Amino acid sequence: RSSVVSCAGCRAGRALVVARLPGALSADRRVALMARFWRDALRRVPGWDVCLALAAPAGCAGVLLEAYGRTEIGDAEAAAACRFAPLSLSAANAATLGRRGLVVIDGVLSQRQLAAARRDASGLRAGRFALAGDHGERGDAVSWVRGDDADVGDGLRHAVRMLRGVADELERHGYVASTTHRVPRQCQLARYGPSGKGYDRHLDRCALGVEDLGLLEWLRLSDYRGRALTAIIYLNEDWSLARDGGALRCWIAGRDV
Repeated sequence: RSSVVSCAGCRAGRALVVARLPGALSADRRVALMARFWRDALRRVPGWDVCLALAAPAGCAGVLLEAYGRTEIGDAEAAAACRFAPLSLSAANAATLGRRGLVVIDGVLSQRQLAAARRDASGLRAGRFALAGDHGERGDAVSWVRGDDADVGDGLRHAVRMLRGVADELERHGYVASTTHRVPRQCQLARYGPSGKGYDRHLDRCALGVEDLGLLEWLRLSDYRGRALTAIIYLNEDWSLARDGGALRCWIAGRDV
């Protein structure tokens, strides 16, 4: 098949000039050229052993990149973005945390706020909770909650915002033991039963190095290696250590506190 490109007049009379455009080939010619192209291309491909030798490091690099990018807190926010006006820490609180590694602040929720948060937490559906711990180290059931979850009530949402505002308050009051904090959007809500196990001694932050974990696992645990602060709000009402037990024990500088 041809393509008409122009009509031209000749002195001897009128003539229709028909020309084939460069590349406007017949179907058979196109098939022949494509076959020759692929035949030549395949001749230039290295042997399968070379291909496999190249594919192996490429595959390893892909696995390492996946591990490096793996995160459950990809939408974490800068501390300043989590500022919550009702939360008010002091410079003394920040100094105590920096010096001792632990600070306890009583009455961070009013009785009304505590009751509302506890009511909302108790009202979450049972299917939201799952048993925690992979090796029997803890006996609680946990649910991950976010302030914008549709089933999280205002009382529990207030408590979540209080927790998420801690890093900003510390930064504003001169805390420098860790800086440039990023705050996850989700918080862990834990329920301990009346006769269940507590939580064994553990670290919230992975302190093992690449030589202990191996490169792949070390990369996959980036979320845990980057942790700097743990903040907990207790929603218990009328709690007595002598009657109910359940004290928080912390090991600070080798001492049981």
